[in-house]
Amino acid sequence: MKSPACNDPSGPAATTTALTQLRAAEMLRLKTNAGDRLTPKAVVNEARNPKNVLHPCFEWDNRKAGEEYRLWQARQLIRVFVTVLDEAPQAGPVNVFVSLTTDRKEPDGGYRMTVDVLKHVDQRAQLLEDAKREFVHWKTKYRLLHELAGIFAAAEKVWPA
Repeated sequence: MKSPACNDPSGPAATTTALTQLRAAEMLRLKTNAGDRLTPKAVVNEARNPKNVLHPCFEWDNRKAGEEYRLWQARQLIRVFVTVLDEAPQAGPVNVFVSLTTDRKEPDGGYRMTVDVLKHVDQRAQLLEDAKREFVHWKTKYRLLHELAGIFAAAEKVWPA
């Protein structure tokens, strides 16, 4: 779990932007020093120094971090379960559980059964909105790959700009 100090939305925009730029510069410095790959281990090792700009992004209290790690493991475990839905076998394997953005804003978050979400109008709409947000991110990341133009065009039919 990131420390709240890492991304404090209550702070002034300029400070947040400046901190983000400093952290980005530090990540680039680490990548340059590392060679071809930047590893999480290298980031954590550098961030251990309390003077490092990345330090506040991590939970350093081992009592809390141990529990947070177990929660992360549980999230990973929840995400690996897939099934083929009786009502849509042509879709192939789908995740048994989904995490809706609205649920992630709750204190303990949580995952819902996909089949239940698909049956509720509001939850289904939220899942579709989450899919759109993720697709926009994915499209931004891969927009330079012209081979994906057909996928982008098909998405425009579902989510016109």
